Amino acid sequence: MNKKITFLTVILASIVSLTNAQTRYNDEVFSSVSIQKDVVYGANATILPIRQTGHAILRPLAFDFYSPENDEKTDRPLVVLWHTSGFVPHPINGSATGTRRDSATVEIAKRWAKRGYVVAVPDYRMGWNPAAGTQPERAEQLILAAYRGIQDAHTFLRFMSKAYAENNNPYGIDTSKILMMGQGAGSYIPINAALLKDTSDYIKIPTATDGKFLKDDGNGGFIPMVNEQIHGNVWGTNLTVVPNTTGAPNMLDTLNYPNHADVQALDFKMVVNLTGAVADSGWIEESTVPFVSFHSPTEGFSPYTTRIVVSSVSFDPIITASGGYDIHTIMKRYGNNEIYQKEKLDDEISKIANSKNDGLDGLYPMTGLGIMDSSPWEWWTDDTSQNPNIQAGYDDAPNASKERAMNYIDTIFSYVIPRVCIVLDLPCEASGGVNNYTQNDLIKIYPNPAKTEVNINSEKELTSIQILDLNGKVVARKDADNSRIHTISVANLPKGIYMIQTIGKEFTSNKKVIIE
Repeated sequence: MNKKITFLTVILASIVSLTNAQTRYNDEVFSSVSIQKDVVYGANATILPIRQTGHAILRPLAFDFYSPENDEKTDRPLVVLWHTSGFVPHPINGSATGTRRDSATVEIAKRWAKRGYVVAVPDYRMGWNPAAGTQPERAEQLILAAYRGIQDAHTFLRFMSKAYAENNNPYGIDTSKILMMGQGAGSYIPINAALLKDTSDYIKIPTATDGKFLKDDGNGGFIPMVNEQIHGNVWGTNLTVVPNTTGAPNMLDTLNYPNHADVQALDFKMVVNLTGAVADSGWIEESTVPFVSFHSPTEGFSPYTTRIVVSSVSFDPIITASGGYDIHTIMKRYGNNEIYQKEKLDDEISKIANSKNDGLDGLYPMTGLGIMDSSPWEWWTDDTSQNPNIQAGYDDAPNASKERAMNYIDTIFSYVIPRVCIVLDLPCEASGGVNNYTQNDLIKIYPNPAKTEVNINSEKELTSIQILDLNGKVVARKDADNSRIHTISVANLPKGIYMIQTIGKEFTSNKKVIIE
């Protein structure tokens, strides 16, 4: 059964976005994207130099802004995209990814912008010690790193609110249509920011399940790992002072500087999660915004259900958290994702997701090729001068390639776009998405099984034909030149199961073929 599901996932991951009529927000209606780089949205304390200086240092926080080129609209939905990192800066994190300029991050941002959205890709403060000697130490350091990311998210939303109100909406956004999306560790930021949205939500941290965010005070009692007076409130709007800090000016250190503290932050209406987790599932409430999650059931680091998070740097256990499956289980209990059924989505991608998500709409179990290959939409440059961690990337995902990543990103957008259109109430005909134009009944393929060649007869003109193996790799390709009858050789292909994808001007077709 798992083999069948994996094959279907590969099939749908390779669907090309072709529609009868291109529709803004649903399709890539813009051919080019403008990128404004390194826009500063605030400044706050980073702990990264503490080993050298003995204290935190104020550092700027910046983002890259993607928008459709030559777009005349000035009220566009905003996507805030948080890149992966492990909360350790690249390349120290040992990963082939970890910056806001990662290949997949840039590709995802451009795909949103080509559909008519605007996209902000912020950086955020990093720093913790995955190799700390004890599990409680690692737990405290990671929760504080994630907490700083949540503060930075709220800071960014206040910055955009201030820009909108005081500078005549320079980014051309609709403040009522905002979603936050994250990749890997970056997903922890929008997930937990959605659940820690008010200053009063601080109480959720020390009262978390089993006291997981309490630490020994050395006197037989317990104190919170997160302290508002030291680390700041969840909004990051209060100035903190840490006395008796060796190495700090005047023996005083600051771990949080307020940014735009007098501004009401913009609200976001939705979270798109790529392998993230919630620090405590008890934080999910009836009022939680809808989620869409892409998560591997075999994920080795960030849990799919509820279990110990394992460091991707040191492989040590850190803390119990809840991933996509359990998040959506609880949200179903509250009815948070019922809005997706407003349009009764019946596209092929939704059908495949529903075949393996146990009825948890909004959850797409997306599996790579092993527990280390948990983010198959990622790829990276092979230039070691730019990325010294290339080999580490291939050690985790030997089959990683741009082509494979693009296929997975195709699937992500095919699944998420109709749901975004519903939640943000966008005029993009969500129920008539690209996959409703997949028409397998137009195509006849024979013989099947085949040995040396496959014949393809189509009722409509074809533009191209390609054959993909079970890993989503294109192993044969042919230009169809708008004709309807073709023969393609398979004599040199190893025996096995393949998918033949035929593409026309207004449809795609995917059919399984067995080569003997």
